[in-house]
Amino acid sequence: MIYIDSFRFPGVEAEEQYVNYIERNCYSSFYPFGVFANNQLSSLSFSEITILYGNNGSGKSTALNIMAEKLKAERAGVRRVDRK
Repeated sequence: MIYIDSFRFPGVEAEEQYVNYIERNCYSSFYPFGVFANNQLSSLSFSEITILYGNNGSGKSTALNIMAEKLKAERAGVRRVDRK
């Protein structure tokens, strides 16, 4: 099992640099880019028990999915499929 004490999201500049070089095949948006950087969320710090809470659509699941992707965590949920 992977345990982490903190996670840093990329800033606006890093996201823009990445998005400018992305080849868009089938997606009409750049979600989740900008979700956290534009709202000034740069990092999360974790304790033994950490609770993410917020309204529907506030980005809780998106944050977890980004962390899981970055950590290359094994996931049982729905995954994005790249089409070529």
